[in-house]
Amino acid sequence: MKNNTSMKNDTRQVLLNKIADLQQYQYDAIEFQHKLEILQSISRDLDRTQSFDELCRYGVEFGIRQLGFDRMSFWFTDDKREHLIGTFGIDENGQMRDERHERRKLDHEVIVQFSIGKSDLHVVEDTPLYNHFAEPVGTGWLIAVPLLDGDEFVGYLSCDNLLSQQPIKSYYPKLLQLYGATIGYLARNKQSLARTRLFHHAMEQSQACICFFDPFGHITYLNATMISRFHGLSLSHVQEVLDALNHQSEAESTTVTNWDTLITDLNRHYEWRIPVGDKRYQILDMSISTIAEDAEPTQYIMRLEDVTLRRDAEQQRVQLQLEHERAELLQTFVTHTAHDFKTPLSIINTKAYLLGRYAPDEKAREHTRIIEAQSKHIEYLLEDMLEMVRLQSQSTWYLQRTNISAVLSMSVANAQLMGQGNARDWQLDIVPNIIAMCDETWFSKAIRNILENAIAYSEDGSHIKVSTSLDADYAYVDITDSGIGIAEDELELIFEPLYRINDARTSRGTGLGLAITKQVVERSGGKIYATSELGVGTTIHIALPIRQSSV
Repeated sequence: MKNNTSMKNDTRQVLLNKIADLQQYQYDAIEFQHKLEILQSISRDLDRTQSFDELCRYGVEFGIRQLGFDRMSFWFTDDKREHLIGTFGIDENGQMRDERHERRKLDHEVIVQFSIGKSDLHVVEDTPLYNHFAEPVGTGWLIAVPLLDGDEFVGYLSCDNLLSQQPIKSYYPKLLQLYGATIGYLARNKQSLARTRLFHHAMEQSQACICFFDPFGHITYLNATMISRFHGLSLSHVQEVLDALNHQSEAESTTVTNWDTLITDLNRHYEWRIPVGDKRYQILDMSISTIAEDAEPTQYIMRLEDVTLRRDAEQQRVQLQLEHERAELLQTFVTHTAHDFKTPLSIINTKAYLLGRYAPDEKAREHTRIIEAQSKHIEYLLEDMLEMVRLQSQSTWYLQRTNISAVLSMSVANAQLMGQGNARDWQLDIVPNIIAMCDETWFSKAIRNILENAIAYSEDGSHIKVSTSLDADYAYVDITDSGIGIAEDELELIFEPLYRINDARTSRGTGLGLAITKQVVERSGGKIYATSELGVGTTIHIALPIRQSSV
């Protein structure tokens, strides 16, 4: 009888347990259905987030507050699928933790199984739970699920019950799998949108003209530079772009007007020269690349870059190189020629002197004096040519603080002793001890050249005035003669090498003195110009810096 009673009690207990399990199952099913409704609302809210980071932060927060989980974190793969990159998670104190600076090697067996599609759920109970230092902080259950974008593994979600120690519910794994799929899909969309925005920003900021076309040649995108460069151009078809350009590819000597030609030779660059003025061109370099999907092009990218400045710089570099080579050739020629001329000129001078000394009459002596004068003129010409070559070949220009007042006074004193210098009325207004930046030797030669011109182109008894002045930046030198003067249209030309004004072509100047003077002044950081009035005289104005330029 006792045994029958015990058996009845056992049967009754089993039945009660089954009823309790059924009730719990029904309760969990109702709760799961409620959680699914919450998940739908969460999905809509997360979809409205503005960035990937915001999605992850709110994803963890909603998972805790609305879905009722304890600790949660999201980790995503990098582009090479070699590492996992942290986002946000809940720490052992229940606080939101920024884990975006953390990276882990994608080598854990569970995660590897997720990544290759061999598993979609990992559940363990009564297991050690850890903090972010990988230190054990308690025990409990742990659930991990993959974050999926469709069938593609993009990361994983982990969740445990460290804080609440609540037992695992039957619907937790399924709910977390659904949440993982939601987060994975939305996260990949946010990342794609972020890349698209970044790409679009780069395209819009690019100085190159960029244009996207579909395989049929229809324009799908023009960046801001392209739109501004080809304002008013129709966007319907690339052929219109090519027709608008309508210029020949000089690099290949072919005219590009056909879309099929462009997309079949993607490694080729085309260059167009677009007239923008008298003998001036805008030079555009064009290249085509593709965006392919399953080996089939889905978009073509045309890049037009304005290389006008680059081509101009290359041309200037070539011209400078040619000028340098010409200067070297000229220097070599002049140097060798000057030395070759000196010996025969010396012989001519000697013979002319002897002929003049022993000439039988005055007429013969006059002829010898002419020979001597012309020989001296050739010597002066060669010397000035050597000076010009030395000046142009001197790559380093040594500026120093120079007492230009002393240089001017010494130059005038020397000029008074030469030729007809003593037959001029010299007027000096030189401020003592003016200091300016220049090469003293070359500056002295420059002043000598100006004074020689002033003497050569003025009459006996005429005045020559040398004056100076000063301001905060420059020292000024003015040298004025009362000679024949220079026509206004020739004032700029007198500083050109070998240029001589019409009224002075019968004199014995070389035509290089003022050219040398101009180079000396300008290489010192100064300025030089002339003012003149025919029949009244000419003034050469010089301005030299009084301190070293910082440039």
